[in-house]
Amino acid sequence: MYISVNDVSELRPLKHGCCIAGGTDLIPLLKAGVKKPATLIDVTKIPELGGIRLSGADISIGAAVTLAEIAG
Repeated sequence: MYISVNDVSELRPLKHGCCIAGGTDLIPLLKAGVKKPATLIDVTKIPELGGIRLSGADISIGAAVTLAEIAG
């Protein structure tokens, strides 16, 4: 099953599943049969999980940030 969520609050009732943003790490594991989640939860539409933030010497990279955004 595939579910797309738009807000963090939508994740709370989902007890089982694997969150997916870009799939860079997860897709190879799925193809190799290492991971077999019953549900994939797409978190790319959750605004809080996007963006790159600088705070002093700290850099925060959201889970939904793409490699292109990081390289950009």
